[in-house]
Amino acid sequence: MTSVRATEEGASNAPRHHDDRQPTMSALVRIAAWASIIDIGIWLIGGPALRVGGAVSVTTGLLLAADTGSVAAVFIAAFGGPAWLAGHWLFAARNHYYRSPLARRVFLVTMPRRLDPTRD
Repeated sequence: MTSVRATEEGASNAPRHHDDRQPTMSALVRIAAWASIIDIGIWLIGGPALRVGGAVSVTTGLLLAADTGSVAAVFIAAFGGPAWLAGHWLFAARNHYYRSPLARRVFLVTMPRRLDPTRD
């Protein structure tokens, strides 16, 4: 019995042939697939989501700041503006025109020309 038990214990201490520290090819393919899915999702619904979410954040933040005087509400409004602009930039990158005249003016007047997605 002791020889069988010693063999079983010795088998569990045998060196492994697979190194767990190196990613396998399937893990790299899985990461690339998820990155592609996220990129496609951002490309398809990112513009409208950022535009609507940014506008709601600005409006809500300003109303809350006026009503309560909260500093957190000011940060919500300050976050909404760049989100709204990012949504318009993404829309312009897809369609080569701006969705609103205000966004067009902001990008064409204040931003460097190389950041304009509607230029040729």
